[in-house]
Amino acid sequence: MSMRRACPPSKVASGDYADQALLFRALDDPHRLTILATLAQSEHEVCVCDFTAGLPLNQPAVSHHLKVLRGAGLVKAERRGTWVYYTLATDARDRLASALSLVLEEGARARRRAVQNVLFVCVHNSARSQMAEAFVNQRCGEVLVARSAGLEAGTLNPLAVEAMSEIGIDIGSNLTQAVFDILKSGARFDYVVTVCDETSAERCPIFPGVASRLHWSFPDPSAFSGTWEERLEQTRRVRDAIGDRVTAWCAEIASNGVAG
Repeated sequence: MSMRRACPPSKVASGDYADQALLFRALDDPHRLTILATLAQSEHEVCVCDFTAGLPLNQPAVSHHLKVLRGAGLVKAERRGTWVYYTLATDARDRLASALSLVLEEGARARRRAVQNVLFVCVHNSARSQMAEAFVNQRCGEVLVARSAGLEAGTLNPLAVEAMSEIGIDIGSNLTQAVFDILKSGARFDYVVTVCDETSAERCPIFPGVASRLHWSFPDPSAFSGTWEERLEQTRRVRDAIGDRVTAWCAEIASNGVAG
């Protein structure tokens, strides 16, 4: 059965864009854009009469558009006798580029803030934590980015690789790593989720800056007995339980921003 990824609510970007809005409003007319482009490519000053020769506008209309552009600080004017000559403001290009960059960068920062980091930890990073990481990164990419580790770095469990492959998720090339190596790297996480038994979970180190530490207990596929097919069937059940838990958790975070 396919699972739909929860769609998180949109977050309105914060920021005061009054100055940027003034610039963009000044450009909200094709004739003003033409005037600005003309000034940008001109090697000399331009008067109103020059614009009327190339635009379907009379002199008062051209003067109005130039006044708007001057109000936004994009155009400079100099009167000489009865004539007024116009040039592009020396900082116009930089101001326009900076205004657009500020708005887009704020959106990118908001996006980065919206995505939270989670670390899944089990004993050897061989099965349960690997499956949880894969499910989060497949189903929850709008709200969570996952990594995984073990209390000790072990060997990837072929049962987990096979079980995930059956549902179209390839973890066969993943590496295992120790949680203490991640701790020493200085990585920060919003959540640390232990997916082993309670006793093993107590050995997980405390990460600085972690907002929430959770424990989900799942059976260890390395402890299963029986034939390959019997052990694989038990691993499938663990896989499905982890997948269901991840899907519900991501939906909760998408709705509320936090989850327990």
